[in-house]
Amino acid sequence: MIAFIVAMFLYAMALIAEIITQTQYTFYGAICSQISLFSGALASILLLLVLVPTFGWFLLILWCIIFVKVLHNSVGELAYKALLNVLQVLVDHNLREQPHRLLV
Repeated sequence: MIAFIVAMFLYAMALIAEIITQTQYTFYGAICSQISLFSGALASILLLLVLVPTFGWFLLILWCIIFVKVLHNSVGELAYKALLNVLQVLVDHNLREQPHRLLV
């Protein structure tokens, strides 16, 4: 039951973060959307695990397989976008410190 409460809390926090970042589309909004989707599904599966254990275990295993597949596909894209953000911050910071210096 504690796992269900944690999953519901995570779902609520990700949903709030998704709504906040909805006005400006960033990859953080996409991450929050995925977290919200998966934690909501996990909360429902955990309730089914209590009510109908055999069906709940089947869905939990299926959820884990799908989660690992989506996580594997997303890691490369997220790492690439994070690297681009870091480089953009470094370039912006460098240009603000030395605006009149010619780049040779």
